[in-house]
Amino acid sequence: MKEDTPKLEARLEKLKNDIRDVLNDDTLPVAEKQLAAEALETERDNIEAKRHQKIRDAVSDKFWLQGETLSKYWINLNKSRTPRDTIARLRTGRGDQRTHTTSSKQMAEEARSYHESLQNAGLCEDLTEEEVEEVLSHLTTRLPNHHKYRLAEYLDEEEVRQAMKDLPNGKAPAFNIIQILTRIFNDIERHGIDPNTDFAKGWMCPIYKKGDETDIANYRPITVLNTDYKMMTRALTTKLSEAAPTLIHPDQAGFMKGRRIEDQTDLAQMLLYQCEQDNMNGLFVFLDQEKAYDKIRHDFIWRTLETLNFPNHFINTLKTIYNNGETCIIINGVISDTYRVVRGVRQGDPLSCLIFNLAIESLAAMLRASELRGFQTSGEEERLITSLFADDTTVYLSANDNLETLQQVLKRWCRCSGAKFNTNKTIYLPVGNPEYRAQVAQTRLFGPHHIPEGVQIAADGTPVRMLGAYIGNGIMNPEVWTPTLDKLKSRLAQWDKSRPTGNLLAGQETLR
Repeated sequence: MKEDTPKLEARLEKLKNDIRDVLNDDTLPVAEKQLAAEALETERDNIEAKRHQKIRDAVSDKFWLQGETLSKYWINLNKSRTPRDTIARLRTGRGDQRTHTTSSKQMAEEARSYHESLQNAGLCEDLTEEEVEEVLSHLTTRLPNHHKYRLAEYLDEEEVRQAMKDLPNGKAPAFNIIQILTRIFNDIERHGIDPNTDFAKGWMCPIYKKGDETDIANYRPITVLNTDYKMMTRALTTKLSEAAPTLIHPDQAGFMKGRRIEDQTDLAQMLLYQCEQDNMNGLFVFLDQEKAYDKIRHDFIWRTLETLNFPNHFINTLKTIYNNGETCIIINGVISDTYRVVRGVRQGDPLSCLIFNLAIESLAAMLRASELRGFQTSGEEERLITSLFADDTTVYLSANDNLETLQQVLKRWCRCSGAKFNTNKTIYLPVGNPEYRAQVAQTRLFGPHHIPEGVQIAADGTPVRMLGAYIGNGIMNPEVWTPTLDKLKSRLAQWDKSRPTGNLLAGQETLR
C-alpha cells in the first residue's frame, strides 16, 4: 500500500486538474464537455474507492495483527486523550532579581541555563588522583581477554542488523541502509563524530512532576535522541552485555540478563523475616541518589573502564560519543540553544544502564570490602551487606556495625564519582526483635551513633517502598496497595471500552 498510495495521490491530483480544465474549456461543445467530465469523474471516484478500500484493509490488517495485544497500537486505541501540556510561565533569575516570564523563548533559555548549570554543580575541585585510585582499587574483577578482543572489534553489518531488529515497532528504518549505517558507525569508531552533525544531539522536553509549576526544577527532563545514535549504542550495548556479568557482582540486578527486580525485593522480605525470627538486630538503609544518571562524572567512567581492563578502542568510542553530546530544550514548541553534556549518562541511550552499573560497582565493592559486618544468611559463604538495582542501593547493617563507616564509604565514593545521596529521602528500617526496633525508632540511636536529622526512620507499621514493593515490620494491612489497585482498575476499565474478546495476549500467556 505504501508504494501504491503516492501513485494514487498523484493520479487523483491529475484528474482533479483535468476535470477543472475540461469544465473551463470553452472550445468544447457542452455535450462533449459533460461526457468528458463524467468520464474523468468516474475514474476519480473509482480511484477514491480503491484508495479508501486500501486504507480500510490496512486498518483491518493492523487490528488483526496488533489488536488485543499489549502493543503501543492497542493501548493507544483505548487511551484517554488529553490536551498537550504547555508551560504558561516560569520563574527566572535568583534572589532579588527573581521574576517571571511568559515568553516561550525566554522560558526555553531559562530551562537551558538551569540544566547547563547542573553540569558542574557539586563537583569536587580539590579531588586528587590518589582518592580516585583508592576508590577504584576495590574493583577486583577484570575483563577476560576473549571479551576484551570482542569489544575491540569494529561493529559489523550483522550487529547493526540485530540492533535494528531490537528497535521498537515503528521506530526502525528500512533494512536497505544497514551497509551505509555500518560504514558511518565504523567511521565514528575510527575518527570520531563530525562536530558539524547533530548525531549526538538530544532534544529535552520538560514534563511537570509536582510542586511550584513556575520552577523548572519541578519538571522531569525527558530527552529524545536520534535513531541512528541509539542504533549504534544499542549495538555496543549488545556486545557489552556479553561481558558485563563477569564484571558486575550478583548483588547488582539492574538491567542484567538473568537477574530480576524481584530477586532484590524477595531478598529484603526474607531477610526481614529471618531477622525477627532469629533476633538478628540491625538496620536496613535505603539510599536515594539525587539525579543519579545525570551526575556521574565522565572521567570517573573512563577510569573505571580502564581499571576493569576494557580495550582502548571501546573506551575511545564511548569518549567520542559522550564528548560530542549536546542538548537543547523544547518548551511550547520553541527550541532553545544547545548546551554541552559534560556529565552523566544520557537518558534514552541503550548503553546508559550498563555503563552506570559499571560505574557504581566500585561503591558496592567498597561496601563489601569495608569493616561492616552486615548479615550472614544460611547457605551463603559471603555476608550480605548490600543489594542494588541500578542506582537504587540498599545497605544491610548489623547492630554491631558502625554507622560512621557507612557514611565515610559513601562520602569517598561521591567525591570521586560526582554522585550525591539525598539525606531527606534516605530511609532507615530497624529490624530484629520488636524491643530493639522500638528503641531505635524512639531514641534515633544506632549503637552509640545518632541517626542524622532529616533521615526518616520507618517504625513498625510504616511501609517502605522498595523497587515498587512495600516492605516493613507489621505492614500486613492491604491498604498500602490501594493506590496500585485503583490504578490497575482504571486501566482495565479503559481497555474494557474496546470490548476485548478475552484472548488478550500478555507476554506468552493468554488471559481468559
